[in-house]
Amino acid sequence: MAWPQAEEALVDRRASPWDHEPRRPSHADKRKALQQEVLREEIQAVLSGPLERGRIRNLAERLLKLAS
Repeated sequence: MAWPQAEEALVDRRASPWDHEPRRPSHADKRKALQQEVLREEIQAVLSGPLERGRIRNLAERLLKLAS
């Protein structure tokens, strides 16, 4: 889960290279980490079973919905 992760693993300042100040993870940082973890688990669940068009289509639709 995202909340118990080390702070360094949650804070990603690559988009702001001028921001060198050490900061604690924001709620958004934690939420983004949690979303990534959930997506990773969903993708692994779909790929671990038999590859069925319906399962892949449902996953693709959920991913597209999240991206929009």
